[in-house]
Amino acid sequence: MNKRIVLLSFFILCLIAAALVPFISRFGIGLSYKMDEWNHFATYWSNTISPILLAVSAIGVFITLRQQRELLDHQQTTTNIQRFEMTFFNLMDYKDKLLQSLIVEKQSGAAAFKFLFEYIQVMYESEKKLHGAAKSPEQYLLDIYNDTYRSHELLLSQYFRLIYNILTYMDRNKANIPDMQFYASILRSQSSNYELFLIGVNGLSSYGKPARNFIKEYRITRNFKEHKYATYIEWENILRSNYGA
Repeated sequence: MNKRIVLLSFFILCLIAAALVPFISRFGIGLSYKMDEWNHFATYWSNTISPILLAVSAIGVFITLRQQRELLDHQQTTTNIQRFEMTFFNLMDYKDKLLQSLIVEKQSGAAAFKFLFEYIQVMYESEKKLHGAAKSPEQYLLDIYNDTYRSHELLLSQYFRLIYNILTYMDRNKANIPDMQFYASILRSQSSNYELFLIGVNGLSSYGKPARNFIKEYRITRNFKEHKYATYIEWENILRSNYGA
């Protein structure tokens, strides 16, 4: 703002100087006592300065309109963010409440997802030990997950539909929100490792296919990292190969 005013003032001074220099160089500096010379000077000044002042006025109007447009754009962006955040955080609150209401084998909340995670792990290792290389690690994982999902569909379907709705809401508003990845990081940070894993595997299954591209775009499984155990490393590689780092 201040920089523009300084530049405009400097530009005006340059134009005035450009008008005065030819006059002074031709007629010199001094006060005249002749009315005709004053009339000639006034005519010269009017014919020279008027177009300059008109151009300066036009520039001033342009700058004012541009500043108003920038202010309106900033206000609109702020309004869009406020509206988005109100719904987004309401959805996140609902996610927490829904998570706490989930009960699997007497385990609730994050513990329920941990139970499912560990159950899938036991079944995965058992199937691989029994059948060896008959299927790829990803196919073993998906087959076990599909069976697990069908056994707890009533509960899991509610949770994953909500995750899908959160992701679609983010995607619909990404054109109006400067950094949607920031809100994706909030979703990741408020989800346990077990949730992130099951969200990723659900996205690879036929049950979660509609959410697959959103999971990849917003890198929802990015925080799933388990390097302590061979099975977890395999699972992390499966998620990475489908969703990226």
